Amino acid sequence: MKKLDNLIKEKIQIELEKINFDFSYKGTKLLAETIYECYIEKVKYGINLSQEIYPIISKKYGIDANSIKVYIFYSISKMYDIVNKNDLFDFLKYKVLYRPKSKEIIFTVLEKLNQL
Repeated sequence: MKKLDNLIKEKIQIELEKINFDFSYKGTKLLAETIYECYIEKVKYGINLSQEIYPIISKKYGIDANSIKVYIFYSISKMYDIVNKNDLFDFLKYKVLYRPKSKEIIFTVLEKLNQL
């Protein structure tokens, strides 16, 4: 089971690296953990991350759930500043005219994981 968990986490990291997420940021690590939790919980797009997923991560890492949201927001903002917009377009499968929201990144990665 641990081997499978590590494989899933590695695939999440690879997907996030494709669009220049920097894993030196706490927010990127928390985003990856959020994607992992969503994957194992088999969540749907309508989920309220702040109420259902961030508290799980909060307990695991001892970080306030609201802080998790802020860290992830910052990490996505930094990614958006440096990413090639065509790469982001290819990743998300639509023309990006604004900084993508957390759910857009999370569910795009989940979709890619489910295609494997």
